[in-house]
Amino acid sequence: MKQYDNLRILAFIGMPGTGKTQAVGYIAQKNYPKVIFSSAQATVDQVNHLAEAGQRRIIIDDVPEWTDYKLLKHEFPGCVKVVAVTAPTHLRHKRLAERLEQPLNEEESTTRDATYVETSTKSNIIAVADYYLQNDKENEQDFYAKIDALLAELQF
Repeated sequence: MKQYDNLRILAFIGMPGTGKTQAVGYIAQKNYPKVIFSSAQATVDQVNHLAEAGQRRIIIDDVPEWTDYKLLKHEFPGCVKVVAVTAPTHLRHKRLAERLEQPLNEEESTTRDATYVETSTKSNIIAVADYYLQNDKENEQDFYAKIDALLAELQF
């Protein structure tokens, strides 16, 4: 565990189709480095590498399990804030069906939701998130305005 002055990490989580990756992509366009979660240790290593290179604002796309969350909180004490992106089920499923890569039909989306809820501890992380962003409109600009407001609030 290394200590970095003024390090802030925003980890975006949510069920499939909520817009967490969209949020991370939007923020990354503002020249913030992003880490796409692959494994807990690889994510810690990537964040350390970025911090050692002088980056002090880092975003993470997804934290899939409670043990991953606990490791990030342990490795970067006081630096990690979790943002849960939420959206109504019907809208999430619509987005999943419209994806260019690996689109899912309604049955596949429902099955995937059940699998997440029954076998993943991601819902625990969503329950203790520091912030929530509701992505319940089809208008991207509304969602981006919410993201900008959160970044301003956090002085990110």
